[in-house]
Amino acid sequence: MPKKKIIRAAREVVEAPPEPKRGPGRPRKAEVVALPSRKAAVAKARTPVAAPTTKPATRNGLPKVGTKTEKIYKLLTRKSGCTRAEVLEATQWPAISIQKISETLGLKLRKDDANRPYRYYGSP
Repeated sequence: MPKKKIIRAAREVVEAPPEPKRGPGRPRKAEVVALPSRKAAVAKARTPVAAPTTKPATRNGLPKVGTKTEKIYKLLTRKSGCTRAEVLEATQWPAISIQKISETLGLKLRKDDANRPYRYYGSP
């Protein structure tokens, strides 16, 4: 029985008193406009954009002339194939994934792992 009285008393304390009515001579209270939070502004700025369509590195099965991918294409498709070191030397890149670049170029890759270093052969 005393619990109900305590709850009622707490409700009365928590509730805010009603606003006094505005008389003819009282100025209006300035309205407070809520500004969007920083997170909301950033989230709005980062609206999802349609993913760009990926263009193949090759055109009609051949890479663009004068590019590093063209050099790699020529190395892979020559009769003797190439090694990873030859590709890195030709492109001046620090590292490369031969499998990924051949996939990008649309080449079927064959790896000769009988000897070290491995030789890679690409065929269209």
